[in-house]
Amino acid sequence: MKLPISWINEFVDIKDLPVVEVARLLTSAGLEIDDIRFAGLPLPERDDHGFKVSGIAWEREKLVVAEIRAVEPHPNADRLTLCELFDGETVHSVLTGAPNLYPFKGQGKLPKPLKVAYAKEGATIYDGHAEGLVLTTLKRAKIRGVDSYSMVCSEKELGISDEHEASFSSMTTPPPECRWPITWAMPCWKSAFCPIRRATPPFWALPANWPR
Repeated sequence: MKLPISWINEFVDIKDLPVVEVARLLTSAGLEIDDIRFAGLPLPERDDHGFKVSGIAWEREKLVVAEIRAVEPHPNADRLTLCELFDGETVHSVLTGAPNLYPFKGQGKLPKPLKVAYAKEGATIYDGHAEGLVLTTLKRAKIRGVDSYSMVCSEKELGISDEHEASFSSMTTPPPECRWPITWAMPCWKSAFCPIRRATPPFWALPANWPR
């Protein structure tokens, strides 16, 4: 069972506690944590409790929220599109094969731009087409005759889930300043429950059961 810390925080105020410490308290209360995966936030420098910690920290200058203003066909590939994308500073032509952008192809300027996660040249993300979680750094290349140096990211490339077929759209409106940092970074626990017992409390009742 995967448990985003943001969801648990809706029931229990744990925002001021280190993630590893909360994992220790949960395990001590009878709900064993197998591993902790970070998506976007820096990984802890040390873990004295032996948890398996993994994930990716997003580079604030290279992974940002951007807006797609138009989606045009690729001149040499039916399954690729060229997006007119604004990252808060510059307008780019970004090549992508995300199928959830196909319906917008050839419509010209979109009446409402699409907010997406955008990785700039040099950003380190997960390879969306590799087996498992394999890190890759974006480098300039030519794809079907078109320059490609950045990309619109899927959830897998950001480390959020295994979904890699579609671009990940932001559900929040970026702030008005030039750089629009992604703000939905979070750690996620994977819990292996002990055999169910009547004495095992639900997550939101755990503070009263945490060891002192």
